[in-house]
Amino acid sequence: MTAIIANAPRKWQLALRVLEQTGMRTGELGKLEWADVDLAGSRFRIRNGKTNAARRWVAVPEWLMEEIAVICPPDDRTPERRLFVGATRRNGDAARRPGGWTRPLQPARSTASLRERQDPRGVPVTELAAQLGHARKSMTLDTYSHVLLEDA
Repeated sequence: MTAIIANAPRKWQLALRVLEQTGMRTGELGKLEWADVDLAGSRFRIRNGKTNAARRWVAVPEWLMEEIAVICPPDDRTPERRLFVGATRRNGDAARRPGGWTRPLQPARSTASLRERQDPRGVPVTELAAQLGHARKSMTLDTYSHVLLEDA
């Protein structure tokens, strides 16, 4: 994923790094507002998930939160301002627009000669499920068992 991010257009790199480090869904990232950012606690609040598990606080590595804090001056951080300006449009989030998040990734993936994939090995399933907003551990296992069991 590091090679993909490095080859993505600069304006998408921070957003992609957030997706990689947090496991958030692209729609969740696109809807983040500054009201959802806890800089001191180094976390994001996901308010609009479909389930109770999806409505959660997502931990963000401190080094990454420091990079996020730089993208918008403190005086401009109004509660309703989107964290990633341009990540959404009036008709819906980037994940639902054709090419919204995949278009900038395609050339980066080709250049990096990699396929997109997360590596959740070594992370307890309970912790991984909570970070991803899955209501049941079985959902996480159904989704990631091919990676979790690889080379086991």
